[in-house]
Amino acid sequence: MAATSQEVLISFRDRSSSTSAETSLNATRSLHFTIEVSPEDTVTKIASKVAERTGRSASEIRLLLCGRELSGSATLESLMLSAQTAILALAVDAETKKSLKPKSKNAGGTTVGSFHVYCKGCEGVTRGKLRMYCDHCESSAVIARKEPNGWSDVLYSKRIPIYCTDCEGEQCYARFTFKCIGCKEVAVVLRHLRANREKEKCVICGESDDDSAVVGDLGCRHPICLSCFEAYLLTTFEQSQFSMKPPHGYTVSCPVYGCDFCVTDAHHFRLLGSENYKKYQENAAEKFVAMQEDGHFCPRADCGAAFMVEPWEEDDRLVLCPKCFHTFCSLCRNPEKCICDDTVGGGRNAESHPNH
Repeated sequence: MAATSQEVLISFRDRSSSTSAETSLNATRSLHFTIEVSPEDTVTKIASKVAERTGRSASEIRLLLCGRELSGSATLESLMLSAQTAILALAVDAETKKSLKPKSKNAGGTTVGSFHVYCKGCEGVTRGKLRMYCDHCESSAVIARKEPNGWSDVLYSKRIPIYCTDCEGEQCYARFTFKCIGCKEVAVVLRHLRANREKEKCVICGESDDDSAVVGDLGCRHPICLSCFEAYLLTTFEQSQFSMKPPHGYTVSCPVYGCDFCVTDAHHFRLLGSENYKKYQENAAEKFVAMQEDGHFCPRADCGAAFMVEPWEEDDRLVLCPKCFHTFCSLCRNPEKCICDDTVGGGRNAESHPNH
């Protein structure tokens, strides 16, 4: 049975040093179009179709995705394209081929499809794909001048310089986005999850699944199967075993006794479920506020919100709770009205009142 064909969006740019008069009649230096391909078609075959459409030689066509030149043997199916994703096609001179390849000490560090994300729409962990855009014009028709060498290059801005074929800005940088390969929506990458290709045994249950299984790894090489990882997070959270670990915040350590590694990205706590994740955020805020000199807790029994306020003036002790919008005195903390004057008048020492 023949594979179902699909249309792929191509963003074509002519970047050759010279274009003959004959070619100029049949080709445009910048245009967008779609071509019909099948999932089994290779990048080489797609390049041939682009060349035929633009009147160029197939040897001059270079196809790029996410800032990188695609391997000729890669199939369309392996690229995990959505309907809105365009492949950048460049018409270049033969000697330009090497310049398209970004410099990197780790050529396999950003392999497409090697990520796991938490997708709100799918409500769980799914495989993710990485996409690159120009931080200036949001175009995906970009070429990376170097490859990311670590998570910091992907998660922080202005780390990877690029050449944008649309805006052609002098100082353009990559903006990376992770997407769920199922629903194609933007998702949050989970850095502590990886594929268990080496069939390592889970440090909690002692089992090892096939190489498609996902394990949690806090960087200490202590693999935890996904089901145990989720159960461990939930159990320690319900038993109030989370703690503040600067600079990572309110988190939990590796389950292996004596291991000091911990969850360094709070997005992993979405595995607790939506309600528990909301409680986690509230608990984390309370722990942080309790450590600050200008932190406050709303005294109303039905609120109890934790928040920070700017240092008040000498005669202004009223604080407004940003959650329930009630005011209270920062000294006596009476939820109904300030009783500082009544207390002092009754002969009690004002210094006995708590500051928070």
